[in-house]
Amino acid sequence: MAFFAFPNAQDLSRTGGVCFRGDIVKKSTDSPARMMGLMGTLGIEITAFIIGGVYLGRYLDRHFGTDPAFLIVGIFGGMIVGIASALFTLRSFIKD
Repeated sequence: MAFFAFPNAQDLSRTGGVCFRGDIVKKSTDSPARMMGLMGTLGIEITAFIIGGVYLGRYLDRHFGTDPAFLIVGIFGGMIVGIASALFTLRSFIKD
């Protein structure tokens, strides 16, 4: 027997998109709050990797005396790793 029984999807919006029916838990992917959370997560991931690449590039430039070379590599490396990380996050979100 179901613990909560919701007759339609409109009632799901009041519970945060979660419907309890026995042992089955369904998540609603059309929730605006969930989408805003996803966009925030993707932006933070990309930004964090770019900033990490900048700091690593500046450190390596000071250590080896090659002023802009490692900074440029760090920026582009951070972009590539950040976008790849964001794609993995997006893939796991879509799979849910």
